[in-house]
Amino acid sequence: MSKDAGGTDQVNTTSARLPARWMLLGLSAVSALLLGHHVLEYIAVVREGAGSAALTLDFRTYMCGAANLTTPYDICHNGEYVSGFVYPPPSLVYFHLLSRLPIDAAFVIHTALCLAVLAMASWMALRLIAAPRLVASAALLAALAIAPIGTSLAAGQVNILLMVAAVAGVWFAASGKPGRAGIAIALGFWLKIYPGLVPALFLTPRKWRAAAATVIASAALALLGLLWAAPGLYLQYFLELLPHAQGYTMPGVAQSLAGIATHMEAGGGQP
Repeated sequence: MSKDAGGTDQVNTTSARLPARWMLLGLSAVSALLLGHHVLEYIAVVREGAGSAALTLDFRTYMCGAANLTTPYDICHNGEYVSGFVYPPPSLVYFHLLSRLPIDAAFVIHTALCLAVLAMASWMALRLIAAPRLVASAALLAALAIAPIGTSLAAGQVNILLMVAAVAGVWFAASGKPGRAGIAIALGFWLKIYPGLVPALFLTPRKWRAAAATVIASAALALLGLLWAAPGLYLQYFLELLPHAQGYTMPGVAQSLAGIATHMEAGGGQP
């Protein structure tokens, strides 16, 4: 009897695993289709040209504002660019280097960098997820298939770089490398502020060094940024631009924290 019971339990376990496996494979297949949509959307933008495609408004704003290191926040305010350049002063060096290139070449280089670091973040995420390989892989594919990933690539946005900075910070902190965690978060912070929220996860007895490293690395990068950004730009950014950041988003379109807040204030409807 015990042998039969054991055999029955094994059959039941196997039967239970099959639907779960097929569900994961189905999720992966749907995710692959959505990833294909990302690729087609990006190809359409490249064919149209980064300098004129409707989706690349943000990228054109980066290139326009960062082309002038003296007054990046005071130019590109017109009907096309909406708000102009609104990113922290240290980020200017990255955008400025890209702006020296033809915009289509700069767009492709920016995409290549995003894809490279996205692959790195994907590897880190898989290592962080304590789940069977098939489950973790399906979850990762589903995460990469969501609309913000495709939009960020097609629009030339920096959101993927921010996500990678956050994932890398968590990864390095969990791996006992607080210095690298601090540098990763600091790089993301001075690109678009939001990764600065991640150190809240480090406020534990075992990870406080990562939080301290983030503060030190952020201060060091701010000082380094003075090589290409005047002190007045820091004051202008934190006193004039950042307090009104929510006003630079379009409700229902922007997917940042400020965009979500603006969307909620607008009643949750379409713009």
